[in-house]
Amino acid sequence: LAGGPSALPAVTMYLLVYALMTYGAFAVVSEAEAAGVEPDAAGFAGLGRRAPALAIPLAVFMVSLTGLPPLGGFLAKFLVFR
Repeated sequence: LAGGPSALPAVTMYLLVYALMTYGAFAVVSEAEAAGVEPDAAGFAGLGRRAPALAIPLAVFMVSLTGLPPLGGFLAKFLVFR
């Protein structure tokens, strides 16, 4: 879909940003499991009250993965579609 002279840097950035966001989300989930959180939706309910240090980065990674501004996922998608 992306073509032209700026395609390779844009796609490379897209892949890098999404790889880092995915790695970060899985790292937070892994850390939460190590802290005793059950690995299902019910286990993560109320995580913000129990462990805000885990919930905030997880929320940032998930919102960025959806591509909402002003986070990295939005910028990566913007550069690819530009």
